[in-house]
Amino acid sequence: MTLLESPSEAEWTARLLESWQESGGQALAQRGAFHAVLAGGTTPLPFYRALARLSWPWSATQLFIGDERCVPPDHKDCHFRAIHTAFYPIKPNLHRWRTELGDYARAALEYEHLLKRETGDPPRPDLVVLNLAGDSPFGFYAEGPRATTLLDAPQLRGKRLAVTLPVIQHARSVWILSRGTALAAQARALASGTPSAVACEAAPPVIHHCLA
Repeated sequence: MTLLESPSEAEWTARLLESWQESGGQALAQRGAFHAVLAGGTTPLPFYRALARLSWPWSATQLFIGDERCVPPDHKDCHFRAIHTAFYPIKPNLHRWRTELGDYARAALEYEHLLKRETGDPPRPDLVVLNLAGDSPFGFYAEGPRATTLLDAPQLRGKRLAVTLPVIQHARSVWILSRGTALAAQARALASGTPSAVACEAAPPVIHHCLA
């Protein structure tokens, strides 16, 4: 893995925007579209807000959400709601999990069909963005064979929907985002190790850590 450390949030977001333009520009030039799977949580929100100010061909960009809590789309803990708000005032093609169905297994299956229709079978997004959490950013995701799954989330006292490890492994680029001095040592340890849990086909994941 490659570790890129930034001393400030401004430099961190600037570097992420540069990487986004590089990955997205290549995808648009080669395939005419850019498909990115975004992470939930608070860590990436400054990056998403910066993206909203970027002059970018959003009509040719499809955004997916790597995991979602089984709550209504207008719930305060909904990842879609947080990401959608971060992108305001633009309205990108942000695909949400249909948690309002109540039938979460069906919602997972629908999202799998969506991923396959947009990125191929098996799904192969151009970019997957992950959060550094726990011992590994990959431990949050389950093995296949499906592209999506419904999982218990004891820490949330409920369930969550998520893509599976094969979606990450097939991605053309994988970023791991982390922030704060408390996670600096963990980010460095992850970069110096050999995470066998995910062998990305195209290139090793890149850790973007903000020291601030």
